[in-house]
Amino acid sequence: MSVPSLIILVDQISYSAAFPWPTGASGTGSSLQRLEPARYSNDPANWFVGAPTAAQPNTTNPLDTNGDGLPDVWQIQYFGSISSPNARPDADPDHDGFNNLQEYLAGIDPTYPSSYLKLDSVEVGQTNSVIRFEAVAGKTYTVLSTPNLISGWSKLADVAAQVTNGVVTVPDNSPTLGPERFYRLVTPALR
Repeated sequence: MSVPSLIILVDQISYSAAFPWPTGASGTGSSLQRLEPARYSNDPANWFVGAPTAAQPNTTNPLDTNGDGLPDVWQIQYFGSISSPNARPDADPDHDGFNNLQEYLAGIDPTYPSSYLKLDSVEVGQTNSVIRFEAVAGKTYTVLSTPNLISGWSKLADVAAQVTNGVVTVPDNSPTLGPERFYRLVTPALR
């Protein structure tokens, strides 16, 4: 009697040697290395180019010298220093309810309160709805939906990283739209 085998997909990554993925690994002897194992693996922002570390832990990210999860150049751009109290990953200097790490992952300005991850519009029709939001180049998103706020959220669509900033349109052709529908926009790291 043979025992059936069980295959479980734990993680799947579809990467490229071109933008929005980090460039510089293809044909150079370097490798793409994951920044945070717990973050969404198919997000280009979760990878960096480093020296090969076959069967060893990844090297230190040269773009984040203090290891706080925020690139030094990003912290310096917005806060003038990587050691500023406002530059900490858990700080919320614009008081919009998103901390710096969340704002970095979403590609939004951590110093401007009106810059936050949001849906711009939802147009409701008889048989479908159309959701629109401003996408930041190189970031991936997921649109979630639910018929009520009690039953939990379901994935409506994954939105791949765009080459440029711009408005993205996501249709909801669900056959069970019903009288009410709620939508939520998240980045993989904010699920």
